[in-house]
Amino acid sequence: MADDKDSQIDARVRAWLDQQIKKLQAINREHYTIERIAELIGTRRESLSRMRKGPQGVPYHIVVNLAQLAESEQPVRLSLEPMEPVYKTYQLRQSLASGSWLEEKKIMLSTATLAAKVLPDEAFSGLLHIARHVDDNHADIFVPKGFYVLTVPYFEARSALNHNDEVVIERSRSDLSTDGASLKEVSIRRLVKSGDTWTLQSLCTTPNVVSDLPYEGETEELKILELILNRYA
Repeated sequence: MADDKDSQIDARVRAWLDQQIKKLQAINREHYTIERIAELIGTRRESLSRMRKGPQGVPYHIVVNLAQLAESEQPVRLSLEPMEPVYKTYQLRQSLASGSWLEEKKIMLSTATLAAKVLPDEAFSGLLHIARHVDDNHADIFVPKGFYVLTVPYFEARSALNHNDEVVIERSRSDLSTDGASLKEVSIRRLVKSGDTWTLQSLCTTPNVVSDLPYEGETEELKILELILNRYA
């Protein structure tokens, strides 16, 4: 009897899973592809497909993340085992700020670290995870001053550009006052596609402080460094 009950529970969770995916795709099918939904809830497309088909169960953190993404209630009266967060330590890199240009030769890798409580990260396991402090409000629509963001190298996490990704970018320029020394600014933008055009969009609430940047691929002056996964106070 217990096996029958568990099978009924798993079937109801899978039905709920399908309902939430269909709800998101009804809002915007182009944006909420199965691959994108999987990434947003912390798994891979293949794993999400297996969850929808069974017979494996659906991890608790997937239910929680999908409920938040779809703004839905979690399924009730289901025997779901919570997945416990774990503490991990990440190396801190150059802080994020708009208009903060530093000489390349003076930018040193920090030995400081950030300990953060995170859920197991299946989608990006094996990639280098980096923590960065946000020094100002240049991206306050997404993350306020004083928070940290957790990132992974963008083109190791993505096989191609992905609409609506929050990213860390690096801009470079020459400083004529120091014999042409290379200056670098590292900040946050949202990668947005309109038609065939990609833009690194400002996330600042204050007009004219941070500019949108057209993106036509990596250059010496403009690079996408990292994909932002999480934010921490």
